[in-house]
Amino acid sequence: MISETATYDTLLMTTNAGALWTAHIPIAAGAKPVMKLIRSSGWSAYESLVVQGCGSRGGSLVVGVDHNTQAGYLYAMSKANGTATAIVSYGKIPAVFNGVDHVSLTTHYDQLVGE
Repeated sequence: MISETATYDTLLMTTNAGALWTAHIPIAAGAKPVMKLIRSSGWSAYESLVVQGCGSRGGSLVVGVDHNTQAGYLYAMSKANGTATAIVSYGKIPAVFNGVDHVSLTTHYDQLVGE
């Protein structure tokens, strides 16, 4: 999840074809989700994404986890704005993920505002 309010949540997701999308999911009954393309390719290796809010302007740190190679790759992402979203790759994280597909946070909580 990259964003949350009283009326919606926004998830960051990949497709098997490698596209990176946001899914803006309204809380209201009967309201339909809104999908926005961020990147059309380059994300197919990641079976899991771990996202942490970063900074006061809605940015996020994203770790793409590749279960096949047991590796993670770090990205910094600006506030989600469709294909205009800025993404900076910081490369492979020097660790072995050993099947990790989620991370629990036990720290101060700030509302997510990544969209």
